[in-house]
Amino acid sequence: MSADPTPDPLKSDYLNRPDARRHLKVLAVLRDWDPIGVNSDSHQDEYDGYAPELIGMLDAGPSVQFIADWLLSLGTEHMGLGDVDRQHTTSCAMKLVEFWAATRDAQ
Repeated sequence: MSADPTPDPLKSDYLNRPDARRHLKVLAVLRDWDPIGVNSDSHQDEYDGYAPELIGMLDAGPSVQFIADWLLSLGTEHMGLGDVDRQHTTSCAMKLVEFWAATRDAQ
């Protein structure tokens, strides 16, 4: 039997690209934010669909407050949650905005 032809995703050239690292950071922070409380191995992609819009906003250089407000609105209005942890949401927004600013020149 021949070796498995599936490449190891952790050795992918994609992971070494600056734009990929930024995308992966957004996914990681969205999973950390997890306002629904469903982040588990079987639900790791729960918030991935929000990444493209969030990346577009981050590219525009928004404030932490802007991103936090967007995330809060996403949780309360789009997801229909009654309460979203404002402090945790602001912390996640800060991680994103600071990371984006720090890696802007790497693009």
